[in-house]
Amino acid sequence: DLSALRSFAGSPLDFWPRYLAALGALLGARKLLLVLRDPKSPADWRSIGDWSSGNASPNILVAITEDT
Repeated sequence: DLSALRSFAGSPLDFWPRYLAALGALLGARKLLLVLRDPKSPADWRSIGDWSSGNASPNILVAITEDT
């Protein structure tokens, strides 16, 4: 799946969910969160995508956001 994304011609909104799903499968991950640092406020991060295998605890995002 990742190799097919090398020539992906769709929009970023369509790319990131597919990328995260392929990466999650490759890594055997339960949850992935893609975050971007705000250039105007470097201490702030915003989520631009997430993926779950269906086996991830919903509390994982709480733990991540509380640490930042």
